[in-house]
Amino acid sequence: SARDGMTAIIEKSPDKMDIVYSRADRIISTNHFQGEVFKADEINQENIRGSDSYERYQRVQELLDRNPKLEFAGVAAILRNQQTLGDSDAGMGNQLAINQLIAHHSVIFRPEKLQVWVSTSPWQLGRYVAYDLNKIFKLTVDSIASGRELYIENLTIPADTFLGTKSYLNFTEYRSMTRELSGYKKEKSPLPQGFEKHYISKNPSLYSAYVNLGQYYLQLKDYGRAYEYYREALRRKLPGEDTRKDLIETADEIYSKINHDNTRH
Repeated sequence: SARDGMTAIIEKSPDKMDIVYSRADRIISTNHFQGEVFKADEINQENIRGSDSYERYQRVQELLDRNPKLEFAGVAAILRNQQTLGDSDAGMGNQLAINQLIAHHSVIFRPEKLQVWVSTSPWQLGRYVAYDLNKIFKLTVDSIASGRELYIENLTIPADTFLGTKSYLNFTEYRSMTRELSGYKKEKSPLPQGFEKHYISKNPSLYSAYVNLGQYYLQLKDYGRAYEYYREALRRKLPGEDTRKDLIETADEIYSKINHDNTRH
C-alpha cells in the first residue's frame, strides 16, 4: 500500500486465512505459509521440511542482506539470480534458484510513484519494460487503439547479459535434447551415438539431466544403466528432501530388480 507504506502477504487455504505483516523493511514469500494461523499446520510443516521453498526463501534473504537498499534494477538482478543458497551452482533450472528458467514473467512495483516494470521473454531474462500507471489509467480508447508504445523508455532495465553467453545456448540445447530424449523413451528407440555425453555436458550440475537418462533406461529395462544415472542424480544438489527420498526409493527398487535378475540367472 503506497498510502501507508505497508506490505502484507495474504495466506489462504480452503477453510482458513491469515494476513502476514512484516516486522522489518522487507517481506519475502516463496511457497510456504509464514503466519501464525498456519504455523503449526502439518501440511505446511511438511512442505517446509521437504520442498525447495524454504531454501529458496533463505536465498532471497541472503541476497537482500547483501543489498539492503535496492533500486528497481537491483530487484531485477535478484529475480534473475540462478545460483542457490551460498552462491552454489545446482545446475540451470534447479528449483532451489530464484530464477528457475520457467517463469513466464515477473513484475516489479514502485507503489508510491505508481510505476511498474514487466519482464519480457525469455524467463525474466529479457528487458524489463516500465509503465507509469498514472498515465495508463488516463488513456482514452483512441489512444489505446492507436498502437503507440506506452512504456517509459529511459526506465527500461536492459536484458540479462546471460542471454549472450554460451551457458544460455547450452541451456536451450539442453531443453531441446530433453524433448528428444522423451521421444526416444516413448518409442523405446536407441539413443544416437554420443547423445548421453553431449546431453550431460549441456547442464552437468543439474540432477534432472541424470534422472531423465535414468528414466529412459528404466523404460528400456536396462536396470544397470538406470541405476547408475539415479546414483549420479543423488550426487547433485537436490531441490528438497522429498526429491531425495523419491530418488532413493526408485534407485532401491532398480537395485532390487538387478539383484533379482542376477539371482535368476
